[in-house]
Amino acid sequence: MKAGFGLAVTAAALIGGFAFVACEARAQQPPPDGRPGRQERPRISAEDRAAFLDARLAGVRAGLRLTADQEKLWPAFEAAARDRAKVRMDLSQKDQEAGPPSNLIEGLRRHGDADIARGTADTRLAEAAQPLWASLSDDQKRRFPRLARGVVNGGGPEQDGRGDHRPFPQHGRHIMEPVGQGPRGDVPPPAPPPAPR
Repeated sequence: MKAGFGLAVTAAALIGGFAFVACEARAQQPPPDGRPGRQERPRISAEDRAAFLDARLAGVRAGLRLTADQEKLWPAFEAAARDRAKVRMDLSQKDQEAGPPSNLIEGLRRHGDADIARGTADTRLAEAAQPLWASLSDDQKRRFPRLARGVVNGGGPEQDGRGDHRPFPQHGRHIMEPVGQGPRGDVPPPAPPPAPR
C-alpha cells in the first residue's frame, strides 16, 4: 500500500514537473508579432459578427419582455442598432485595409472621419431608441442597460476582433448606466466639488 502511494506521488510530481517545464518553455517563446505581451487571436468573421449581433438583439428583446405596444417600436430600434454595427464594422475593415497612417496629419484625419461616422450612427440609434425607451417601465429601464451593453456600447471582441474596448468610458461607468446604477446597482453619484473658502 505504501509503495503504491509513493509511486503515485512520484508519478504526479514528474507529470507536474513536465507540465511546468512545458509551460515555461512556451512562455519564453516570443509572440507571433514579436511584441511582448501580445497573443495572436483568431479574427472573427463577418458571419460570426452578424450571428453575435442577432443573438444580442434577440436577448435584449426577450429580456425586456415587451408589451404589444412596445413591440411596435422595436423594429426602428433594431434597424438603427444594425446600421450602427454595420458602420462600425465598415470602419474597422477600412482601417485594417488602409494600414498605418503615413504621418500624423493623415492619422488625425482618419480618426476624425471615423469619429464623425460613429457619432452619426450613435445619434441615429439614440433617436430610434428614444420612443422605445419612453415606453419602458421602470423595471425594463433598469434591465435595458445590462441587456443592451453589447448592442448599444459596441464593445467586445465580437465587435472588432481586437479585444474588449469601452468606447464610452465615463468615470469608469458604462454609458448606459445612469449615475447611481453601476454594475451592482450601488455606485453612488460623484461627490460635488468642494466649496471655495
